Amino acid sequence: MALSTRIDQQRFFLRKHFSEDGALTAEYFAKIRSDFDSYAPAAFLRGLRNYLTHHRLPVAQSRQTFSNHSFSVAFVLLRQPLLEWSKWNSDTRRWLADQDDELEIVPMIDGYARIAGGFDKWLHDRIKLKYAGAIREYEKAAKAFNRELNQTFGF
Repeated sequence: MALSTRIDQQRFFLRKHFSEDGALTAEYFAKIRSDFDSYAPAAFLRGLRNYLTHHRLPVAQSRQTFSNHSFSVAFVLLRQPLLEWSKWNSDTRRWLADQDDELEIVPMIDGYARIAGGFDKWLHDRIKLKYAGAIREYEKAAKAFNRELNQTFGF
């Protein structure tokens, strides 16, 4: 659900602050397609939100691995119960059918988070570069205001 919330919030932010900037908006949506569409689990993770919200909690298990030198825990979703839901889109259903019986959820979320982090950095840097002049003017005005405030009130 956090994934969908993040997408909605970012879309709202772009619409609110940059709706008049057709070039940035076009870049934004092209970058979404290039970054996220190539990550196969992305559509599954978005669909999983709907599965959780409108159907049920998925069948989940943990798998522990022990050795003399290490210990690991993996959280897995069972593929078969997921496939029983009729509301997956055809691409996600095919992707699910091609997976092992157990889907390790943490690496999928981690992969998505890495892409999202890179995307967010790109968007921040892109806005910063495009509006560098306006940002400098704002910072200059803020410094002048603070200087005047300090002189007037002795802060």
